[in-house]
Amino acid sequence: FIKSPIRELKNLPGWAELDEMIKASDDWVASERYYFIAKMMCHSGNYGIGVKEFRENVLEKSRGTVALSPTEGAEYLSNYHSMFQEIREWHRDIERQLRATRYLFNLFGHPWYFSGSFDVTNFKECYAFIPQSTVGIITHIAITKMQEYIEKEKRDWDILQNNHDSFLVQSPENEWEECQHKMKELINQRLVAPNGEEFYMKSEGQVGRNWGPWKAKKNEDGLKIVKI
Repeated sequence: FIKSPIRELKNLPGWAELDEMIKASDDWVASERYYFIAKMMCHSGNYGIGVKEFRENVLEKSRGTVALSPTEGAEYLSNYHSMFQEIREWHRDIERQLRATRYLFNLFGHPWYFSGSFDVTNFKECYAFIPQSTVGIITHIAITKMQEYIEKEKRDWDILQNNHDSFLVQSPENEWEECQHKMKELINQRLVAPNGEEFYMKSEGQVGRNWGPWKAKKNEDGLKIVKI
């Protein structure tokens, strides 16, 4: 699995079982919550977090249950950036652009002017602008178009939440598949990367009778991932 190209992972025998086991690690003992640790590492590692901040972030988000040593924190971040060296190359590109113009643009062309000083702390905020701003705009556009669709097609659906990188819609039970298809269509928008690569943001959908995550014997009416 480690040596396989990412795009081919889902086609490998045993991937579904491995994927399920990795996600189930959230229910394991704190030191083995690998899925949780990996999410924290990816989210913060993408934006230039240091070892000390990474450890503190994991400790805070886990409510004190996952305490990484300085050595463990350094190893997690080092392994991540050795696998995805282009992330730090992208950081350097951001820094060069800011020093030259003080402007950044998200993937919809919306500008942001940086008036601060050039230091490590401020650069972390700058790394986050393009992806975070782009994702927020994607969701705003999807919600706007969904409301237009609801009104035009006279659907008895309600937009309940904008969660920055996701949105929640309520529909009659017999229309959930149509609703999911429309949500996926609207949030999978065409984007063009700074180097000119065209791509579509992928998404997954969940369905349930309440807003909490699905848990066997605990919340079986909760939101559960479905294939659309």
